Amino acid sequence: MVLSARMDEISTPTNKAFTIRLSEEQAEELSVIANVDGMATAEAVRRAVQAYIDERRGDQDFRRRTREALKRHEAVLRRFAE
Repeated sequence: MVLSARMDEISTPTNKAFTIRLSEEQAEELSVIANVDGMATAEAVRRAVQAYIDERRGDQDFRRRTREALKRHEAVLRRFAE
């Protein structure tokens, strides 16, 4: 199943629409969970994405790997910036 998660059903300069693919089971469970929590499915998706971002920001290993990736790609990025 494909779900489109859009903020206010309109893309604006401050948000971006995404299409995600979920299994039928995931889509059904997400829909039921959002309904029980009294929110739109799109809002449940936004909250899950934000929780994932917050989790990664707090993960020291992820931050270490990010610094390593930055070092690896710095030269290429500088070439593009010149």
